[in-house]
Amino acid sequence: MTRKCPKGLQNLATRSSHIKETDSPHRTFLRVANLELRKSLCTRVREAAVRRVAEMDEQLADIDGQQAQLLQAIRGHASPASPPVSGPSFLATAGTSSRGFTIKY
Repeated sequence: MTRKCPKGLQNLATRSSHIKETDSPHRTFLRVANLELRKSLCTRVREAAVRRVAEMDEQLADIDGQQAQLLQAIRGHASPASPPVSGPSFLATAGTSSRGFTIKY
């Protein structure tokens, strides 16, 4: 006849549930280390976002410069009898938005 063991590893009483987190400095250190890693990650993500915004600002400035050059070239080649050109004709007929115009399809 085989006899079952009444207790196993699951039944062993331990004192781990009685220890407070403040009593274990290694747990506190690990929490601080975890917070430092999260802070480092957030800093890297923020720096990347700032860099992308700076690149977008450069591109917008470049686009504005090219647009100004093209409009200046159009004004320079216009005949004296023609009225001055202020920009593409669809800008005057399209609706307005925060950037000054929208294109309707």
